[in-house]
Amino acid sequence: GVGDCSKNGKIFNIKKIKRRCVIMDKLGIKGTLYDLLGYIMPGLFFLFALWLMYVNKDAGNLANTIEEVKKEELGWVFVGGVVVCSYVIGHVMAAVGSFLFENRFVKWIFSFGFPRWFYKVNEKKEGKKYEERYKELLGDNAVFSFRDVIAYSQENTKNAYETAFVFLSIYGLCRNISVAMLFLLTFHCTFVADYWSTPFYVVYCIFLLAMLHNYFRFRQYYIAHIYASLSAHQ
Repeated sequence: GVGDCSKNGKIFNIKKIKRRCVIMDKLGIKGTLYDLLGYIMPGLFFLFALWLMYVNKDAGNLANTIEEVKKEELGWVFVGGVVVCSYVIGHVMAAVGSFLFENRFVKWIFSFGFPRWFYKVNEKKEGKKYEERYKELLGDNAVFSFRDVIAYSQENTKNAYETAFVFLSIYGLCRNISVAMLFLLTFHCTFVADYWSTPFYVVYCIFLLAMLHNYFRFRQYYIAHIYASLSAHQ
């Protein structure tokens, strides 16, 4: 049928594999890992940074602030509400981050505006190395795309896919924290009258660049590991 590929008498249905992968991600530990790192933690970071910089800015240093939080009696309803809000905010950050960093125009800008060590991943160029291997496994009629390779990797090279998914979760964490920091920086510079100290700006920007660098780095690891899983499968 449509979407079926065969090799050595074995039939693979890519559409069925993709559907199975979606179900596994929703029910399995992999989905939980990405939910935690990619959505909840960036959302918590954003809420805490917002509270620390604007709601509780007169409470003293960070250590004193944490001690004050520990003294508060926070009920399960409050904690659950914070987690839910963090999860929703994380999804918003992910959508914005995908638009900012993963569309073709921005990729093109980053490829010129940053050193090669900062941004050197190209799915198509990386994929060309493995297209022949993919068709060896699935047959000459197989449609080669990164999404199809992900589906095939999850179905047939589970250990390699598990490692790649950790890279995916970490790059999601770094990307979404970067978006939160960009939003906070833009909001503060645009709408808030008082200014941060110069050392704070420097540390903030260094941390932001570190998050962006790790996003691109772990994204590279993820793409390379997914494609390399084709070589691992016999």
